[in-house]
Amino acid sequence: MIRTFLGTLWRAITTVLGAALLVGVLLSLLWTASLMGLVDTGGVDSPVVEDVVEPPQWFIDSPLVWEVPAGEETGGPQETPEAPPGSSPPEDDPGTTSTGDVTSDEVEAEIHVKVNEIRAERGLNELEHDDEIASVARMHSQDMNERDYFSHTNPEGETPADRFGELYPSECRAVGENLAYIQVGAGGYGSAEEIAERIVQGWMDSEGHRENLLRENWDSEGIGVYIDDGRIDATQNFCTTT
Repeated sequence: MIRTFLGTLWRAITTVLGAALLVGVLLSLLWTASLMGLVDTGGVDSPVVEDVVEPPQWFIDSPLVWEVPAGEETGGPQETPEAPPGSSPPEDDPGTTSTGDVTSDEVEAEIHVKVNEIRAERGLNELEHDDEIASVARMHSQDMNERDYFSHTNPEGETPADRFGELYPSECRAVGENLAYIQVGAGGYGSAEEIAERIVQGWMDSEGHRENLLRENWDSEGIGVYIDDGRIDATQNFCTTT
């Protein structure tokens, strides 16, 4: 009788253990399937996060900074843009252009102030403002705007050194140039200070432009801004006289 009882007990124990083992296996399979996305567990799906870096829409950077020491060839790596039929570079300084309450000369002044503040913070000499260089810069900004290109070399193949004319190399031993433009969207232009901040910050965020802006050997600069047709073009020209 005892033997019969023990046999019955043993069969009950093995049945329970077998059932527990089977439940464990099923739970393990269910957990694995849920991780693989094969079974809907009723939980909330985790969002997929992707690193998407959008370029700023207000500033399109030029990859080229330019310094042309006297005595060296003035060719540059950029391809020459094609000129629209019958077009030609401007011959005269366009003067002040504007949109709304913002004028180009206000933006030019703000850029010059901000550039010198940045240089002073780093112990560099402040740059003198040069009206002749500003006129050269302003005509290039006008040319880029009106003929819809963005390059240090104009459609006729003229480089910054060419545009300086008699100023280089007789007065400027070396010249440099940074470019920027803002394509104006639905948000408008902003104030002259805001526009200048965007342009200067864009130069500072670009390694080549930053190095150009912070060169120790520059003596003076001219800022040329041209505003028209939903676009602001800015040219920053540097000069070394010694």
